[in-house]
Amino acid sequence: MNYLISWARACLAGFWGTDIYDYGQDNKIVIKGIYKKIRHPIYLGQGLMTTGTVFMFNNIWLLFFPILTIIINIIRAIREDLDLAKRFGKEFNDYKARTGFWGIL
Repeated sequence: MNYLISWARACLAGFWGTDIYDYGQDNKIVIKGIYKKIRHPIYLGQGLMTTGTVFMFNNIWLLFFPILTIIINIIRAIREDLDLAKRFGKEFNDYKARTGFWGIL
């Protein structure tokens, strides 16, 4: 899953950072690499990594972490989708129609 996250960040190039909503005038939708199939691969990778941690340590009490990670990342992804739809309109909506939220959804 680390590979998935690294690949996704590499595809984003300069369009990745702590403030997803401020990239100046050079905004564009990244639809290459893993983003051809999955709209939010970094969030998917984070959810899978924290879920794997529960299995690795075989401790049901750790289940709190992947649940929290998945909920937070779904909220973040929805906010990103709304922002991108506002910025790019039809271009983003066409991309969204052909690309799954996490590949399967």
